Amino acid sequence: MPEATTGASTTFETMLRARRERHARYLRAGWDAFTQDKDNLGALSMFRLAASSAIDGHEAERGALYAATAVQQYALAGEMLRRLLRDGPDVLTEPFAIRERYQDVAEYGEHINLLRRAAQTPNAPDYVRAVNAYIVWREGDRNAALIQARSIANADPDGPFAILLQRIAFVVTSNNPTPDRDDPSVEFLTHTQR
Repeated sequence: MPEATTGASTTFETMLRARRERHARYLRAGWDAFTQDKDNLGALSMFRLAASSAIDGHEAERGALYAATAVQQYALAGEMLRRLLRDGPDVLTEPFAIRERYQDVAEYGEHINLLRRAAQTPNAPDYVRAVNAYIVWREGDRNAALIQARSIANADPDGPFAILLQRIAFVVTSNNPTPDRDDPSVEFLTHTQR
């Protein structure tokens, strides 16, 4: 009987190793397409494959979010953000240097400006506004991200992106457990939680 367990364990370990290797290949291919080839659609395909084969980590979803943003597929970027947010607030604080993945930083700026314009249009879908808020947060503009997340949560408190405000609030209060009452983000969070 112990041999069967050992055999099953070895089979499982082999399958797990193969899945991790496949995931790593998809990630490499995604970043190569994104960085070297400037093939954002190809990168998006590879990141989606990597996300479907992922065992842990968020790199594939982040890569897909940025690749989808680059080709203005904001609904897909929103889906990747939803996946990231369900895993907890760490997605807001884990290091991730997207600018370094661009050969031309101006191209990054162009992609982000297109997203911001889309998010500012009247009746912009929540997924566009949420992706914009996430990227604004990652860029360091915490107050703008808070305002956008609050707007999304107020418009649809039970919607899939209302959790973005909760994640931001958690990070803000965790990083500063006794915040200064004059800090505008604290006033914002206090007002939102009523």
